[in-house]
Amino acid sequence: MALHHGRSLSFPSSSHPAVSQFDDSLSRLRSSEATCSSLSSFNGKINGLRNLYESIDDLLLLSHIQQIVSEECVDDYIKLLDACSSVKDIISLAKQDLRDLLSAVRRKDVHGVNAYLSSRKKTKKMIQKSLKNLRRSAPATSENASMLKDAESVAISMLESLLSYVLGHESKRSLLSKLMHSKKVSDIENEFNKVESYLQLNQENELVNHIKEMDSDIQVVEEDLESIFRQLIKTRNAFALKHHKLVHSIINSILFHNQKTMALQHSRSLSLPSSSHPVVSQFNDNTAIIKRIAHMLECLLSYMLAHGSKRSFVSKLMHSKKVSDVENEFNKVESFLQLNKENELVNHIKEMDSDIQVVEEDLESIFRQLIKTRVSILNILNH
Repeated sequence: MALHHGRSLSFPSSSHPAVSQFDDSLSRLRSSEATCSSLSSFNGKINGLRNLYESIDDLLLLSHIQQIVSEECVDDYIKLLDACSSVKDIISLAKQDLRDLLSAVRRKDVHGVNAYLSSRKKTKKMIQKSLKNLRRSAPATSENASMLKDAESVAISMLESLLSYVLGHESKRSLLSKLMHSKKVSDIENEFNKVESYLQLNQENELVNHIKEMDSDIQVVEEDLESIFRQLIKTRNAFALKHHKLVHSIINSILFHNQKTMALQHSRSLSLPSSSHPVVSQFNDNTAIIKRIAHMLECLLSYMLAHGSKRSFVSKLMHSKKVSDVENEFNKVESFLQLNKENELVNHIKEMDSDIQVVEEDLESIFRQLIKTRVSILNILNH
């Protein structure tokens, strides 16, 4: 991640409250990186990770942090977001499989049990694939690793640990060996392995009780993952908002590179200059700028769509009756409408109107510059 060459060059001093909060959260997470022995033991880790990214949101409020957030940083963050989404889906699938198995056992449905075993195999393949992707995306650590890189490393480690637990640590052979020698499923630590053990030993009552206990634990893990996923979305939109504040500088960059593109068009002879030519280098930089704009547009649309589901949104209103607890400005409009707060709604819309006007003008400016750049590129290709 091309965030900075040294932490002292890019981030505020360690005495800054935002940095202190980040360091404390990161330290607690790293001290708990030992392998978790149960589903419930992951709860603290996931909540700690959410706190870590809440502190990153505070860091992103600092102006000089906004200026050094690179495209590579955003790309890596999107990969983390995708990984969290995949793990969340796997946990949801595992929970549903266990519930289906419980129903099958109670009905003494052999086909239902076989369906669980078949689905479990597919889930394991999904987990193995996800683990490979996580290990490929794991950031390289260094003495001067950035804060965002540190957070990403801890997040990937936690997701990898959770997937490994759901996969089951012991091989099938060692699992069978342990059962043959002890006949005690309690000797098996992993809760998913215990399910298979109870099935193999036909211990129906124990299996039913175990799945009931697991169901509540896996439900909590699923909810915690949903919570950290929402926090990651919020942080991603914080990236987007910082990019929005840099919209004018992006437009100026496009204009500058557009001028270089025009220079390339007029200076070329029968062939393009070499790749080391400074004009060509500037021309190639357009790709990076366009990628950043594409990400900004995606985040802008996500923000307008609003983050929370309608159900969670209504729940928040019912519990607090405070629209100030609702962060998204478009959600606030709906909140004021539902609570019949006419004056607050009028004031809020007035504030939004100026912000939307600026965004609209910036988008129009970007659009015009992209059209100019497109024409220049086509002229070069058709020369």
